[in-house]
Amino acid sequence: MSIYNLSVIIAGIRSENWLNIYRQIEKSIGRYSFELIIAGPNLPSLEFQNLNNFRFIRDFGQPSRCFQLAAQFAEGNYLCFIPDDAIIEEDSLKKCLDFMSDKPPIDGMTLKYSEGLGYTGTQDQDDSYWIGRTHPDQRAQAVKEGWKIAPSFLYNTKTFINLGGLDCKFEHINFNTHDLAYRIQAFGGRIYNSPCKVFKADHHPSGGQVATAHWENDSPLFTYIYSRTDNIDRIFIDYNNWKNTDLFWKRKYTKATV
Repeated sequence: MSIYNLSVIIAGIRSENWLNIYRQIEKSIGRYSFELIIAGPNLPSLEFQNLNNFRFIRDFGQPSRCFQLAAQFAEGNYLCFIPDDAIIEEDSLKKCLDFMSDKPPIDGMTLKYSEGLGYTGTQDQDDSYWIGRTHPDQRAQAVKEGWKIAPSFLYNTKTFINLGGLDCKFEHINFNTHDLAYRIQAFGGRIYNSPCKVFKADHHPSGGQVATAHWENDSPLFTYIYSRTDNIDRIFIDYNNWKNTDLFWKRKYTKATV
């Protein structure tokens, strides 16, 4: 039996934001119970020490590894991914869990958000934004018409585990979230749009390790995988695939720098 209704998981680096995010989740979750699990290189503040529903795993791996590692400890019936530059809307997570309460475990949700410089952005207002093939980089042969993306997602935890979660061959958390959403839909699950905007996020101009990982590894890998039509083989992956990644994300860390 799950201890919590929802596990909120963050692959985090902005530790100065975490306490505010915890408080925002409290205002967003309503009557439901939650835990916050963060994995990343930077330590949390002392205010977290006495919180029973907070767990921190220190890890210097790539973002996808951090998320998948944190998910190993999830004790919620559902789990979701939220970035640590988010401002979470009040009552939004409650509305999402209300919506999913009568849905089959295989079904999931894309959490609508906006992203833009200084928290501007209107993506949440356009339902077509959440359809995969509306994006040029998603128009690969094996991406079916109507399949939804779920860059920020909410899934039944057992389903996440059963399908293997995120594929950590993708370094950043982006193309692997699309991959997971497509695997769920290939398995017969349905991805719903959240009934409301869940959060807004700041926009950080492209650059640094994330942009390099995106263009040098993740985007080419996604194109290669989804240029094939036999992706029924990709529904299930190894849940422990994060163990195949480096302990230190080579684009950012070496053992000598930490």
